[in-house]
Parts: sequence; structure tokens; C-alpha cells
Amino acid sequence: MEGMLNKDLWKELLDSILDAKGADPVVLDMTGHCSWGDKMIIVTAASRIHMKGIYGRIMDFIKNRDDLELLNHPETKQEDRWILVDLGSIVVHIMTTEAREYYNLEDIWFESPVLYKEQAPAG
Repeated sequence: MEGMLNKDLWKELLDSILDAKGADPVVLDMTGHCSWGDKMIIVTAASRIHMKGIYGRIMDFIKNRDDLELLNHPETKQEDRWILVDLGSIVVHIMTTEAREYYNLEDIWFESPVLYKEQAPAG
């Protein structure tokens, strides 16, 4: 039952991120691949202001939930290229295009199953 709850939870959170126009979302199943979380959501923001907008949408999403808690990482709110949102079982990386290309988290965690992936339309 808990695994199903987490599955629904990451989908609801992803919907909130997509509503904030997060681009190129990827959701990785981290179960068995790390000790700090079950799901990783990686999303690209167009600018620093856009990153803060996505972060705000995530904060709105978790505000009235008992099943999610923001773990304290105050230093990440000041990042210019990357905001880490640690919700315990779900970790969200909001990154600029440059940071996402540089850190390439999908390649680092290539052994983790991809639960969701959406590519931006070719421009």
C-alpha cells in the first residue's frame, strides 16, 4: 500500500511541477539505488525566476499535506542554477539548462529505472 501511495504522490507532485511549466521532466525510481530517497524528479527551468516559481509551486503543493515534509536545506534556496528540494522519499532537482547539462544526473543514476520522461519539442 505504501509503495502505491508513493507512486501516486510523485505523480501529483509532477503534475504540480508541470503546471509551473517545468521542462524536460524525468522521474527516476531510486529504490535500491540509494539510501536517501525513493524517487528523484529532475526538471529544467528557463531562468532563475522560473526556478523560484517552480519551487514556490512545490511549497504550495506540500503546504497542507501530512505525507510530505520539506527537510531543511536553506542554502539551496540561494542557488543560481540549481534548487534541491528534499522531501524525504522524493527529491526534486530544479535546474537551469546549463546546470542540467553540466551535472547530467540522469547519466550518474543511469541504473535507476525511469518512471517518467518527457522531452521538450524540437524548436
